[in-house]
Amino acid sequence: VKNESKRTQADCILDLKGRTSKGGEIIELIGAEASKINFSAFWSRLVPELAKTVRIIKAGITDYHFDALLRFLSRHSGVETLIVTNNRLSEVSVHALRAFLERNPGSGLKRVYMGNNRIVREHALSNWQGG
Repeated sequence: VKNESKRTQADCILDLKGRTSKGGEIIELIGAEASKINFSAFWSRLVPELAKTVRIIKAGITDYHFDALLRFLSRHSGVETLIVTNNRLSEVSVHALRAFLERNPGSGLKRVYMGNNRIVREHALSNWQGG
């Protein structure tokens, strides 16, 4: 068993990828601590040809990780439902989602659930303004 502090990004990504369910039309990441990895690299290793739903629940993702997820979705227009509940998202992610939908009118995204995300509003605003 490797010491958690000595684990490389690659180890963490492989571990997280192994805990990601890709059954049929759903990609799920539930209860894993995704906030400790390079989320863009993680998404680049998934090949979701048939995925219509992406569920990321209790994974600790932040607005930064949500942006990487939106980049992934821009390359995979078959995703219709996005569920990102019980993470650390703020209204910054809502603004990013709105901008994503405006820039990607061909996106297949029809439903988004973002309930129970917790970031202090002042912290989110300082991140949005580059602080």
